[in-house]
Amino acid sequence: MFGLLIPLEGGFRVTLASGGHPPVLVVRAAGRVEALDT
Repeated sequence: MFGLLIPLEGGFRVTLASGGHPPVLVVRAAGRVEALDT
């Protein structure tokens, strides 16, 4: 897994590459969990 975290005004942009690994899971502030597409 490889990722870039790029700071933006008011947040971030994340770019991910999976290389065949399982999807990344993100936990939102409200507690919801999502699998991200790569």
